[in-house]
Amino acid sequence: MAGQIGKQSVAAYQALERKRGRVKACEMVLKLIDAQQGNHYMNLGKPMFIVGWTDNRLGNVPLARCADSVRKE
Repeated sequence: MAGQIGKQSVAAYQALERKRGRVKACEMVLKLIDAQQGNHYMNLGKPMFIVGWTDNRLGNVPLARCADSVRKE
């Protein structure tokens, strides 16, 4: 089912962490989530969503938080 995180999703993310490192895996996933959401808004065909989302939400989670979260563990 779409939108749920299951065992395979967790295993895939753990494999990404092993291959790219914990910080880079986190950064990549944040960027991909932004890209996916941007694609969704573009497919809506409503430019006002794209402008508002780009101005206010794109990159709202700083990539530096990935390194911060690794340091805390």
